[in-house]
Amino acid sequence: MAKHLGPSHLASVRAPTLVVSVRDDGFGTYAGAEYTASQIKGAKFIGYEQGGHIWVGHQVEVMAEIVKLLVPNEKP
Repeated sequence: MAKHLGPSHLASVRAPTLVVSVRDDGFGTYAGAEYTASQIKGAKFIGYEQGGHIWVGHQVEVMAEIVKLLVPNEKP
């Protein structure tokens, strides 16, 4: 589904949004993730060149960003 996203009303999303993708993800989600983040006001996009579908080598960074999103005043 993520490879072939159709038009949606992303601009209407008001929730804090974090979009993470890795360019070498075998599912090809990177371009769709970049686009999605660009269409949601205030969304944060984090992209890595390598790490595959499960962000190999980036888990600590990604989890820290998730904590910041869910608990904005918490320091990981």
